Amino acid sequence: MKTTLLYVDDDDLKIDDFLSFLSNDFDITTQTNPLEALALINQGNVYDAIILDIMMPEMTGLELAKKIEENIHYNSCPIIFRSGYNDPDIAKEALTSSSREFLSSGIPLHEYSLRIKNKIEDNLKLIPLIEKGDLLLNQNQQRLRIKGDDVSISQTEFKILRFLIEKSGEIIPRDDVIKQVWGDDFYVTSNNFNTHVSNLRKKLDPSTYTILTYKGKGICFCKKGMER
Repeated sequence: MKTTLLYVDDDDLKIDDFLSFLSNDFDITTQTNPLEALALINQGNVYDAIILDIMMPEMTGLELAKKIEENIHYNSCPIIFRSGYNDPDIAKEALTSSSREFLSSGIPLHEYSLRIKNKIEDNLKLIPLIEKGDLLLNQNQQRLRIKGDDVSISQTEFKILRFLIEKSGEIIPRDDVIKQVWGDDFYVTSNNFNTHVSNLRKKLDPSTYTILTYKGKGICFCKKGMER
């Protein structure tokens, strides 16, 4: 599975150059409009890193980064600024957290690949992995591995599974799971909730763990064969 990038730049020529050098190393989504890029985050799209130009119309890269970091769907991946402006004040403003990086557009593009990969690796070390038996949850990338194989999982399914693993062996009331995953102000129907749990249970089929439903009580993440 390729590393995924979101690259936002209002200059089509810069985007074309970026793609020509780096598309073999990364799965790259490009966007020329900062508002459209923010919409991709709002839709729950998850990336391994986000590359932002600084000087853009409607919204600067610095403003966009702040909105992304405040978004509930942001997965704490690195945000890397790519700019031809070598102003120290701009660089200082860009580097306000350990997950950020500032790279001059004067850096050769073949070097960008190494720098991006190194930043992603460094960022992963800051966010612990969750291991449970043959399951591995990567919290930064919001990915699931079962017995070493990647398993496709939605953002909502990831949140449900992470919460259930934290409460492993306990029967958790449905309302408690909904509150943890969706929040207090979000209404979730029983059918919607049950669909997510059913899909997740199917994806866990290769694992030695499963999700059990106890009518009138809730759901429980436990090892197969440990049914009560």
